[in-house]
Amino acid sequence: MIDTHVHLCSTARYAELEAYCDALGITRCALVSLPDLQIGTYNAAILHALRRRPDRYVGFGCLDYRDWRRGSFDTSAQVRTLKEQGFFGLKLWIGKPLVEQQIGMDLLSRPIADAVETAGELGMPVLVHVADPPEFWESGGIYGSQLPTFREYIDSFGSFLARHPAVQVICAHLMFLAGGLQELSGMLSEYPELLLDTAPGRWCYRILSQQREEAREFFMREHRRILFGTDSMFFSETDQLFPYRHLSDNLQTARQLICFLETDGQITDPYPWKDGAALQQLPCLNLPAELCREIEETNPARLLQGIW
Repeated sequence: MIDTHVHLCSTARYAELEAYCDALGITRCALVSLPDLQIGTYNAAILHALRRRPDRYVGFGCLDYRDWRRGSFDTSAQVRTLKEQGFFGLKLWIGKPLVEQQIGMDLLSRPIADAVETAGELGMPVLVHVADPPEFWESGGIYGSQLPTFREYIDSFGSFLARHPAVQVICAHLMFLAGGLQELSGMLSEYPELLLDTAPGRWCYRILSQQREEAREFFMREHRRILFGTDSMFFSETDQLFPYRHLSDNLQTARQLICFLETDGQITDPYPWKDGAALQQLPCLNLPAELCREIEETNPARLLQGIW
């Protein structure tokens, strides 16, 4: 099994990452960095893992945005440095609304275009976070009228893909379009270099389960373009970016996703949004075993070997 979406943001948790991979039988793992305007990035933690186990880990490095307002923001040079350091790909978190707002640029900004084009020249895939769960924009959600709408973020990502048609782009979290699978298939058809990962962030389970047959058809139709990723997180206890997750929490996250893809059982909804139905049981997708192997092993292996 190959997990293409794990956040290692603390060198102190490297041993737990190793235990995570051992417990799940993960032979290769893609470690994903994030930006932080105080410390710059979490790239150093990933480099620690790459140097310890280059046979097991690859890394998606992040841009350091701290010099953006100082006028010395050379993103092409940063991407070249990431390649020299041994990073496999580039992570762009700037498609996330709150990060975009904090940094002051978006996916269509010129410095981002320079970074993406350089990554393409160097053969580095680009992992992109686009938008957030649509519920975040609904009444009572965390986003209001001061931000573009969910629809505008999806349309902007389409423009981003059209500007970089030759670059291998991976969109995390099924692009938060689990509720629009036909549109998602259309984008995969229009942009041959586009891939998706399954990193659920707990959000997509209910909506996929509610349209189970359509979801099964989507995975069967697009299985060659989907990568297994868990969004497991290894932050320090003092980090404020995300809540602390113990090793057991990360193992539960991964096993829940595997169960949802592979079995005909049920999982407890991990992400109640409006109705607080924390104990609601969701039917799993029960995808064919050979399709699960392709998503969990074959497709990620092809990506990491650079033979898409």
